[in-house]
Amino acid sequence: MVRPRIAIVSPTVAVFQKFQKNIDMKTCFPFAMDDTNTNIDEDNVVEKVNARLESFAFDVVLVAPIYADLFKSFTLPSSWTNTTFADRPKPTVDEVLLFAKPVDSLKAIREKSWIGKIPFWQLDGV
Repeated sequence: MVRPRIAIVSPTVAVFQKFQKNIDMKTCFPFAMDDTNTNIDEDNVVEKVNARLESFAFDVVLVAPIYADLFKSFTLPSSWTNTTFADRPKPTVDEVLLFAKPVDSLKAIREKSWIGKIPFWQLDGV
């Protein structure tokens, strides 16, 4: 069994914690904006997510719906599009980048992500 690495883009640490609690996984990584709204650099968030995906640091990125517009033209890095994924088709951007509220996050991972379609991934919170 392998646990997926999930990045979570959320407006605050509190929202990140809601995602993490609902998913019930220890392999979640925050891209949370701070509660004071002093360090919000929205372009930087997209660049950071892209850089981490480029190096395969994450398997799935969950994005709070409030940031959907930031990622509307997001494409997978070349490392994903130029790689052969063993016995399955390459994941699409819609299978890697998921938009969901915390309450719907586990369902989105199970039903929409590429890891939800592969049996050897262990999804906690089941």
